[in-house]
Amino acid sequence: MIKFLKLYERFGIFLFILVGFVFLSFASPNFLKMDTILNVIAQGTYAAIVGYGMTLALTSGGFDLSVESVMALSSVLLAISIPKIGIPLAIVLALAAASFVGLLNGLIIAKLKVNPLITTLAMQTIVKGVALLLANGKMILSRKSSSWSWAPAGPSASPTRSTSWCCSSSSSTPSCTTPRLGGR
Repeated sequence: MIKFLKLYERFGIFLFILVGFVFLSFASPNFLKMDTILNVIAQGTYAAIVGYGMTLALTSGGFDLSVESVMALSSVLLAISIPKIGIPLAIVLALAAASFVGLLNGLIIAKLKVNPLITTLAMQTIVKGVALLLANGKMILSRKSSSWSWAPAGPSASPTRSTSWCCSSSSSTPSCTTPRLGGR
């Protein structure tokens, strides 16, 4: 039994992924198509990037509940500012905004000695509200312009994909919705 638990601890997630992959390949004839696999990988990158950041926070002995809202704010800032100031400056702006929120969280926790749970929960609500205000409570739609000439065409490469995912992943923003796959 102990040997099984050690094996499960070591390889359990891979077994779970393999079982899910086999099940989904039989359950849906479209699952093994390249478009579906690329879409699963693309959608998983958001969680992987956020998971990496959360790993750093957890290993330092803290946690951050505002990560999802900061990601939404960054996405909204990118979607709004890319057509106006271009991609490089928009990325700098989004990273600066996210860094500012992180700095503010850190200062409140370290200097004011406020519990990290309370601080990041409050910041989650504040930042989510700011993102919702900036987006006017709607999904930001961008038309492909010269600033997106480097991006491949199609719904999976839409510049609003991250914005729509971030808005739809929070339960308190029902006005933002993810578009249907393959549709508008």
